Amino acid sequence: MVINPKFSPQKEIKPFLSTTQTTPLGGTSGTGTTVINNSSIPYVVPETGQVVAPGQLLIIPGAAASVPTPISPATSNPLQPGFTDITQPTNAIRTVSGTGSTQTVTTTQGVLGQATAALPSLYKFPRRFLASLQAQVQSGNAKILTDPTLIVQEGQDAVVKLTSEVYGGIRVTDTLREPIIKEAGLTLAVRVDRIDDNGFVSLSVAPTVSAFAGSSPTPDGNIALLAARSLQSGTLRLRDGQTLILSGIIQDQDRTTVSKLPILGDIPLLGSLFRRTNRTNERREVIVLLTPQVMDDSERSSYGYNYTPSPQVRDVLERRGLKVPGRR
Repeated sequence: MVINPKFSPQKEIKPFLSTTQTTPLGGTSGTGTTVINNSSIPYVVPETGQVVAPGQLLIIPGAAASVPTPISPATSNPLQPGFTDITQPTNAIRTVSGTGSTQTVTTTQGVLGQATAALPSLYKFPRRFLASLQAQVQSGNAKILTDPTLIVQEGQDAVVKLTSEVYGGIRVTDTLREPIIKEAGLTLAVRVDRIDDNGFVSLSVAPTVSAFAGSSPTPDGNIALLAARSLQSGTLRLRDGQTLILSGIIQDQDRTTVSKLPILGDIPLLGSLFRRTNRTNERREVIVLLTPQVMDDSERSSYGYNYTPSPQVRDVLERRGLKVPGRR
């Protein structure tokens, strides 16, 4: 990326990925205006209130009326890019015509100015190879961590949803058209079947992970396509405080795209100079950690199941007038 300090305001150009690069310059189109009155009565310019007599021309200057020109459009330095062509912007032309008291105004918008930058002479050979040479390496890691807490009674279900809504199409009935809203994200459903007196919990868990996978055009607009991964654990028996790890929900994509020039890209050895290979590897894995904790409904319920306060904690609780359970 090159910034030529001889332009005011400065403009950025990117000449190293193509043999020429055109950069817009100047103000916005239509800022400067040329008014031509071809009618038989005077014309009043609405923007300024100026009066243009019949057969007269008025130029309203603006930012698009001129483009600053560099001191040296071309450079002799073989390591520095230069400007080979400068195109000045043109004003908008407003033509007033008509006879009698009726006037018709026709406006032709102006165009922006442009500057064409050329590659340094040292890098112009071979042009085709340099124009197609582009290397890019991207690497990234993503981690999504959620830590929800669910309170579930024996024989009941609980669901936590960390999702966002996406448009999935239109549902059409005899008298109604309504949008279909889908949910993308993480959904975790837990069912507790039984809690034993010895602290064992029988439960089942069903995590579902869905993500945006693309869009599909329809007459009603683009609809979102979701890629979903789900798991049904079945019935599990865990001890109070024991952690269950559900893994293996993996989505692995490996794509290879080869772009080449016809015939030249198939030449042995030398063909690698005329083709480009893009490799994309994307791996997504979801791991669910589930830890059941039984809430005791006896006098210990205020402090948790099987929890005995330490001596320091007991002192604090007693000073606050709270009932402290004894040691087991």
